[in-house]
Amino acid sequence: MSISQRDLAKHLGLSPMTISLALRNSPRLPIATRERVQMAANELGYKPNPALAALNNHRRDRMLKTNNATLAFITNWQDEFGWRKSYVNFFYQGAVSRAAQCGYTLVPFWLKAYKSYKRASDVLYNRGIRGLVSHHWKTGRAK
Repeated sequence: MSISQRDLAKHLGLSPMTISLALRNSPRLPIATRERVQMAANELGYKPNPALAALNNHRRDRMLKTNNATLAFITNWQDEFGWRKSYVNFFYQGAVSRAAQCGYTLVPFWLKAYKSYKRASDVLYNRGIRGLVSHHWKTGRAK
């Protein structure tokens, strides 16, 4: 019977994430922790599962190539594109430019298209959008 990372974590009293990082020799962990995990993995006969490694690599690559680098520009005007006819459009264009410099894509997201903030939040989550940019209309400052 082969030993899994989860088994190794239980044996060492560490989290599965710590085990995973240690086996990948991640600099996020102290050298002593990496060496302890790697030594125990060798002693217990841990062997990585090639099918699981391929699946994890595929998932990670897919996430990096999709919406993980997308930010939403939140608007809540009466109509979907009303903000484009105001000074907010200049703010948006600057934000698009700066986002691109940092490796992000900025897309408009109109809140009034959804019946509740909960629904809007669910849509943002399911699109993989993890960052928000908004313009506070009362103060004129970015939030």
